[in-house]
Amino acid sequence: MNTCALETLSDTLFGILYETLLLNRKPSTYGATLLKQQVSKSVTDNEPLRFLLPAFPCKSISPEKCLSHRLDMAEWIAVKKIVSTIRKIEALYEPGVEFIIFSDFHTFSKYISVEPASYYDYRKDLEAIVREFNCEGALHVKSLSDYEDFATYADDEQIEVLRTRYGDGAYENTLASMIATDSDTHKKYTALKKFMRDDQKLLIEGLSKTQRNNRVAEIARGMMIQGVALDRFLCKVFPLHIRLSIHHHPDDSAKHTVQFFDRGTFKTPWHNCMTFVASTGKYRAEKLRLAALREADSHSVIAPVYFDKRQWLLLDLPVSRPNAKEALKHITFSLQKRNCGLLIESADQGLDVSVFDNTAINHLLNEFGILIFRGFRPFADIGSLESWYSQRGDFLKWSFGATHVVKAEREGDSYSSSVTSEEALPFHWDMVSPPPYMGIDQSTHPYHTYTPKEFLLYCKSNETLEGGLSTLIDCTMAPLTLHGKTRKALRETTLSYRTRFSYFGGVERTYPLLMEAPGTKKEVLRWWQIWDEENHPGSVQFNYSRISQSSTYQDMTALEQDLTEIATQSANHFTVEFKTGDITLINNHTMLHGRTAFKGHRELWRIQLQPEHRANTQ
Repeated sequence: MNTCALETLSDTLFGILYETLLLNRKPSTYGATLLKQQVSKSVTDNEPLRFLLPAFPCKSISPEKCLSHRLDMAEWIAVKKIVSTIRKIEALYEPGVEFIIFSDFHTFSKYISVEPASYYDYRKDLEAIVREFNCEGALHVKSLSDYEDFATYADDEQIEVLRTRYGDGAYENTLASMIATDSDTHKKYTALKKFMRDDQKLLIEGLSKTQRNNRVAEIARGMMIQGVALDRFLCKVFPLHIRLSIHHHPDDSAKHTVQFFDRGTFKTPWHNCMTFVASTGKYRAEKLRLAALREADSHSVIAPVYFDKRQWLLLDLPVSRPNAKEALKHITFSLQKRNCGLLIESADQGLDVSVFDNTAINHLLNEFGILIFRGFRPFADIGSLESWYSQRGDFLKWSFGATHVVKAEREGDSYSSSVTSEEALPFHWDMVSPPPYMGIDQSTHPYHTYTPKEFLLYCKSNETLEGGLSTLIDCTMAPLTLHGKTRKALRETTLSYRTRFSYFGGVERTYPLLMEAPGTKKEVLRWWQIWDEENHPGSVQFNYSRISQSSTYQDMTALEQDLTEIATQSANHFTVEFKTGDITLINNHTMLHGRTAFKGHRELWRIQLQPEHRANTQ
């Protein structure tokens, strides 16, 4: 690669870092110049971009800050941001990335009052998330115990080993005078005392005022001394890594500030929890006590959302009508995956689903992909269902009307279509193959003008004896589980789909495997699973795929195997069993869905919404 090309690539990678992960700095300052030099050197040497981030120690011990000692949505969002940056770099830069998260629990364990067992729960959760993103090759979680100097020492000994072997004796001996005479040191000391006084409040509140002051002063000085020792150790072990930090550093610092959340805020996942604000579709990183105060001072309800039987995040739900506040407090929220599949369960079967306003539903559906309202007042007939759902938009009109009754019905000895059978259905999105009578021409009608943003499935009854699970794919997660180079290859690959039978007709349709979901910046997987005579003999209807365009893939069979593996890995795939009365909304742009085979009776009512900018087929 010539010098000009190297410079261009370096500039692009440099830009990605500021665009996706780091706090922007003025271009002419030392920090920005240093980062550019560090990136350029790696590119010139054809080496991975190497990053070091001391962070993710454990959850704060303060119950006023966090939901529990376990990792939650705050860490998931932070890791997702790191992974997203890594994937963008991988797509452009062959050597890729080596990103070290150095979990610094042992550095400060004496002062933060967190038990080692809590730390190991936290680290186990953190490593599990990295595995779910399939990012172990680029993103590594390390701590002192992973290195020879500390490997043989117990958890409570490592803090002293670090101080003894890597501490700065001169700094430790002069720290008291520096606090008294140096303004920067005094400012850091004062800020750290204030922070730890809040963090350790419940542990020191029984002490006298003098004892509390002495304790937080001891903690602050100890943490400053330990911080210097950790820096010296990290400089020895990682001398060439780009040094990142979760603290706000000035533009002339050699440490580059990471921003996990909104621009202009410097909050750590382990001292806060995440609140999803349903009225705006935005997250707030905030202390748990502040979230509770917001509920008391606003027209909203703050509700916990559970994942894996523990609190995972909070929802800020707007109150849409009189008496709704009390009703919302008796609803349970849980996620099927860490960021997808929101189950909303009412203990009061007389409660109407209209307790949720449409703005809140829009944002919840955009964020979590599928909403299942369970235990709410059932709909007596199709007319009452259509009356409620019409408040969310105009219906897509098929030749049989707006509402499709999906249930198994026999016509003679055979089914009329796979929809009216008991067989399994492939992964797809609704309107992947519009019927010819709708007049959709892909050369003039873009995807977003005829593809429903969402659709409704109402479970009128479910008396199946076995099977009948709805199979779902989180299409926003799937691209993040791919190496950047693979993601780029799929982004540049288009497939053509066709089917011979059913109301779809036989018109071939073509789509890229990865595209941006309309109205968002979310990259999503678009895939219709092959369902042919070879793989599914005896099915009622078949559909076929071919590679229309690709610079990487030539064998459709091999590509289909890869896509199946990607879609069905545990991070992306889950199943739901509908219960009688379930009202399910599915984001058609960010999810794929299918069905397992079943035996027995099940009846679903399906309605799709017209796109906001519908195709003109007149």
